[in-house]
Amino acid sequence: MIDIYNKIKIFIAICLKMQTHSHQKFAFTLAEVLITLGIIGVIAAMTMPGLVLKIRQQQNVTAWKKIYSELAQALKSMEADNIALSVSQPDREYEYVTLLSRYMKLGQVCHANRGVEEGCFPKRSPIYALDGRVKVLGWDRFGGGATCASLSNGGIICFDSYIVIVDVNGYAPLNKVGADIFAALVDFENYSINPAKGCRTMWGAADDVLIKTTVGDGTCNDSDYGWGCSYYYLHNKP
Repeated sequence: MIDIYNKIKIFIAICLKMQTHSHQKFAFTLAEVLITLGIIGVIAAMTMPGLVLKIRQQQNVTAWKKIYSELAQALKSMEADNIALSVSQPDREYEYVTLLSRYMKLGQVCHANRGVEEGCFPKRSPIYALDGRVKVLGWDRFGGGATCASLSNGGIICFDSYIVIVDVNGYAPLNKVGADIFAALVDFENYSINPAKGCRTMWGAADDVLIKTTVGDGTCNDSDYGWGCSYYYLHNKP
């Protein structure tokens, strides 16, 4: 950070020097132009990655808000159609995602722990917590195993018990909770959905409504692996 400030100070000094010279001879030397362009290039190289990351995060948040809205609308439509959800059967996640595919544009629906074998993804790849640690070794490995399907925008949606996990951009980076992976809790009996506010220790993402949180309060940080970002970004910009 100090280097950036020093370079900016140098840049300002050169600009002032140019201004003085311009009053005297109404022209810049080639050396002055090259030095100025070099400094601008250095500053741009330092700031552009952060800017690109911010734009990407805004795109991911926009996608999350859209998918969350589609899920909420699908639940309302299911309730209006009197769709019964078997919340007690062992394979309820597969049944739910299959029913959901009638109300949302979903691709192949795969059973728990069989996302690769049944064609939902070409391979397994690690999912990271917000702090960079590996959270699970694949989308369908959340909890005891999650039922997954592809989304029309190239994302991935998985259900692990009451938790719905969404990777808004699929295999594209960062595959990180709170960055491009978000979660919500679905109440199958009441057709309601709430964004994750944190996590329940030894359980997973929690909304503090259907499932009480033990860590996290709806802010976006790595104390709860990044799950609280799901709630935070629905109410705040990145």
